[in-house]
Amino acid sequence: MTKMINLLPKQREKMQRRKIKMISPPVTKIMRNQLPKQRAKMQRRKTKMIFHLVTKKMKSLPLNLRQKILKRRIKMISRLVMKKIIQQLLKLRTKKPKLQI
Repeated sequence: MTKMINLLPKQREKMQRRKIKMISPPVTKIMRNQLPKQRAKMQRRKTKMIFHLVTKKMKSLPLNLRQKILKRRIKMISRLVMKKIIQQLLKLRTKKPKLQI
């Protein structure tokens, strides 16, 4: 913190940004050390979780806001993963209830 005081405002801003970036390296380090397949799996799982969180939040929001948030979140998720998730959701919706005898 002592360094921050005698910096110019722009430099101070840069430092703060850097600090924010510094918070998450352990996660990235773990990801880097894993095998590529594992890493891909982790990323997929992460995107699914983000998607579920978003959809849960969506239900209580008005449509416009809902779309904005979804767009923002989807940018973080790759298109392929997004397609897969949406297809799964659609399948769940269209499944016909089985007749119980």
